[in-house]
Amino acid sequence: APMLEATVHETEKFRCNACQKIFEANFEGKKKEKYDARACAIIALLKYSASLPFYRLEKIQKYLYLPLPASTQWDLLNSFASFLEAIWLGLIKYAANLEKIYFDDTKAKILNLVDCETKGGKKRKGISTTCIIGEEGSQKVYLYFTGIQHGSENLEDLLSFRIGEEAPIIISDALRSNFKKQEKEIIHALCNIHCRRKFIDLEEKFKQETQKVLDFFSDLYNNEQKTKEMSAQERLAYHQQYSKEPMDKMKEYLLGLIEKKLVEPNSSLGQGINYLKNHWEGLTKFLRIPGVPLDTNIVERAIKTPVLNKKNWLFYKTQRGALVGDIFLSLIKTAEANNKNPFDYLVALFEAKEDLSKNPEAYFPWAMNLK
Repeated sequence: APMLEATVHETEKFRCNACQKIFEANFEGKKKEKYDARACAIIALLKYSASLPFYRLEKIQKYLYLPLPASTQWDLLNSFASFLEAIWLGLIKYAANLEKIYFDDTKAKILNLVDCETKGGKKRKGISTTCIIGEEGSQKVYLYFTGIQHGSENLEDLLSFRIGEEAPIIISDALRSNFKKQEKEIIHALCNIHCRRKFIDLEEKFKQETQKVLDFFSDLYNNEQKTKEMSAQERLAYHQQYSKEPMDKMKEYLLGLIEKKLVEPNSSLGQGINYLKNHWEGLTKFLRIPGVPLDTNIVERAIKTPVLNKKNWLFYKTQRGALVGDIFLSLIKTAEANNKNPFDYLVALFEAKEDLSKNPEAYFPWAMNLK
């Protein structure tokens, strides 16, 4: 069966025997749009969630005798995105005020963005997609931003919507660009999984040393597993009791290798040890502040979709195309993260598109009654 189906309406025609004039029946009721909500929703899911380029869907539909040109697909989604932008902007403001915010970058490409100027007037060639996830309790908001700004700059724009003085918990990897000073106060924690990877890559060369490090991390994550049902304060107390000692022992062991000159500081193992030493404060925030996560695994998984999209359709042609992609992917992933069917969600938004800008909060996934 084709991914999209079409209904052909044929009206009855009668000829007047006297004057030979042809009379044709009219459709009763309100004239329906040519493409309905379900058609727009499935095209968006195939393009931005399943990474199917417009031209491939065009080819498939042609084989099934139901042509749907790539240009028509784009026109539909572009028009729909104009209504959805109000929901996307509403989610940005909402995510800015959540307790925890994760962010990460991946490379992207927009054809008409070359040597563009940043806010400071400097030219920048690099283009990236930033994924920002706001989380509080079981509620999550997924946001994507594609352009010349990197993660910390997009984070700064997001935090400009934050209300109140309470500092959010920000979680990222230790990439240098992620340490841009924010105007608002934040609690910046770092990902322990990124630190662990520094040593996993060295297993063949330094088997004994890396095995000890991996054992320490294994103890840490076993402890984390036992805190799943605990409150933030209970989790903090548990980690302070059972995880602080393994973490301190790991640091003492690794720094001892350098001090005893058993490892060359400039070797690959030495660089891993220096990474842990230089970022120790951020890596151990979970031992001092309630609610701080151990890693950025949630955003690492979320960033895989833009990576796969880039592999399948390589680039966005324009900034508008990138914005449309960001809007749809943000809404699809947010619906999915809040246990709502993305297809049903997009259909519901399409059917209410004239009202979306009046009260965006009423159309957030968790606020809607979907089947």
